[in-house]
Amino acid sequence: MLRHRASRIAYLLILLPVFVTASVMASPAGQTGIPGRAATMFALLERYHIRTPADARTIVKPDLVKRDFLAAVDSSGFFLMKDDVDRLMSIPLRVDGLLSGDVVFFDATVITLRERLLQMQADPLLHNEKINEWPAWVEFHSGSDPSYTKTPTERRERWKKLLRHRMLLQAFFEKPDATVAEFQALLDKKGESYLAIARKRELARIQRKLEHPDGFEKSLSSLFLNIISSQYDPHTAFFSMSDRKMMEESLSARAMTYGFTISRSTGGEIRIERLIPGGAADRSGKLRKQDVLLLAELQEPAGVRQVHFADLSLDEADEQLSHPRSMQMTLTVRRADGSTDRVSLRKQKARSERNAVNGFLLKGSSRVGYIYLPSFYANWDSPDAPAFADDVAREILKLKRDGMQGLILDLRGNGGGSVQEALNLAGLFIDSGPFMVERQREGRPRLLKDPSRGTVYDGPLILLVNGQSASASEFFAQILRDYDRALIVGNTTFGKATSQVVLPLTLDDRILNRPQLWSQLNIDSLKLTVNVYYNLEGTSHQRRGVEPDIVLPEPVAPTEQSGEAGYPSALESDSIDRKIAVEKSGELPRSKLLRKSRNRMSDGRFGRMTQIAERLAPAFAPVERFSLEPQAFFEKMQGQWKDFEAMDAVLFEKSSEYTVVVDRAELDIEKMDPYRKEMNDFQRERIERDLYIEEGYRIMDDWL
Repeated sequence: MLRHRASRIAYLLILLPVFVTASVMASPAGQTGIPGRAATMFALLERYHIRTPADARTIVKPDLVKRDFLAAVDSSGFFLMKDDVDRLMSIPLRVDGLLSGDVVFFDATVITLRERLLQMQADPLLHNEKINEWPAWVEFHSGSDPSYTKTPTERRERWKKLLRHRMLLQAFFEKPDATVAEFQALLDKKGESYLAIARKRELARIQRKLEHPDGFEKSLSSLFLNIISSQYDPHTAFFSMSDRKMMEESLSARAMTYGFTISRSTGGEIRIERLIPGGAADRSGKLRKQDVLLLAELQEPAGVRQVHFADLSLDEADEQLSHPRSMQMTLTVRRADGSTDRVSLRKQKARSERNAVNGFLLKGSSRVGYIYLPSFYANWDSPDAPAFADDVAREILKLKRDGMQGLILDLRGNGGGSVQEALNLAGLFIDSGPFMVERQREGRPRLLKDPSRGTVYDGPLILLVNGQSASASEFFAQILRDYDRALIVGNTTFGKATSQVVLPLTLDDRILNRPQLWSQLNIDSLKLTVNVYYNLEGTSHQRRGVEPDIVLPEPVAPTEQSGEAGYPSALESDSIDRKIAVEKSGELPRSKLLRKSRNRMSDGRFGRMTQIAERLAPAFAPVERFSLEPQAFFEKMQGQWKDFEAMDAVLFEKSSEYTVVVDRAELDIEKMDPYRKEMNDFQRERIERDLYIEEGYRIMDDWL
């Protein structure tokens, strides 16, 4: 997701001139029904989306909308049956009809889904029914098109497979290094307990669907509108109020939080991993590391909602605690001694750990700086205040004071953020000049330039990238490539060369032309693609990605459907008739460094990784089949588990090439702040044990 910061505009992700007439007005409260919200959504799309023409009647394919919506509400075919889907697919859906109030397809889907959820919720299979015979096998499909059962009996058989698989998994992870006989004994002894837990978690999952924080029908209507909007391109999306708030916090240096992080124990319990100093949990004085989370009573506008953590995955628990509808809760925890306690907490704004920027020095035969760049975050509360690029500049200056000879910037997994921050960051390494070309739907392409003269660092520079480096990360990498300013190492990036703007769902020009008001509105929003970007040669990395100078092997090989190209609605890559010559920083020693890196690939850690990856390839196939017979299941799982353990050992083996240290000022802070030291120690160990950082260091060492 991309951001492009404009002065004092809280929610503009790119600089978008918004000109609307006063002839069309809408209530600031917005339209609550599908026809009203759809009408406003289509009007905004037709005015501003990059596609020409952006007419919903030519872009939205009703059959695709229906198919994708049904797949989204029941992604594995556990509730809807084939007759349901056939009947729902036969209901006409037209854009004109939708705008005039024809929501028969949506209403029928909501009614049918609710009925099927309630049916399974009441089915004895998920309660106390005695199961005398289990299915022999189960298949898992990684695609987005579910298969649907033809009869209630077939559907129950599918549920039996799921429950059996959950039981066997729980038994396996309780003692993964067991023998077959020990596994069977564990299953005989605790099988009924495992089944009860599996049933309870599936019932809780059904209940969460029925009692969504936004309401059952409202959450489905937002999903429906989102699927319609995604027909324009995969990054155009309808946002409910809560979706928008969660998106903003994901790309902010600070976030509303209860003040602790969580992890999952090998036994499946959700525990407190760390308390954030000064945060709500820390200030309560009642919570400790390793406390087990039992129950959260979340205070929401509709009342108190209970969440039982034993029923949740780690991601689900994090989502429940992060949801913006809940700002206060009473948390029940179990101590190490078995006692329980109830603690009331209110969310506070704290620094987001996932968006923290910290510099480290890798000390070996060369002194190499390393900075992980998690996202191109902006300061949404104060757009003119220091943000991402300023934080990186501060870390670079510290590393330079400690004698840094070369610098590695790690963009792996960085999904993007503010486009303006990407330009600001590139400006730290390039003195001045043009950076890239921006094209909107109408008007001449616009040249974007270095926002400031001068550099913070002009020495050897390596960028680590992978297939999850997207949008703003790719812009930054492409700019530095155009100037021959950095060596790019890793794997081809995601392939997103567009940016988006988030607009409130209204046609009132008094609101659209006053972005400073948007944060005060409790209405839905629309994120829509408005810009495409081109490098200084006039070409775009859209759908293709930025290719590295030095390619490194991956643990899991990408498929043809990886990245942007895997989305059917992704915009095509094109070019413009505009080439801009710039003075480059000087030719990089690509050939020499590539040759030396390749010589290391055939043996050592990368060689071992490639061998293990070949054995693990079936685990990532589009269809994976598991036997549900205990011995066969255990043998397959243990074989995969050992291979995954071996892969982790290779990927995270401690490097002998360097040690990781922080700057002198940070050492002084660590003495006064134990939490800061704990966080830095965690990062040190990660850096010391990362195979790709080690190869980045070796390449830089060859360069120096």
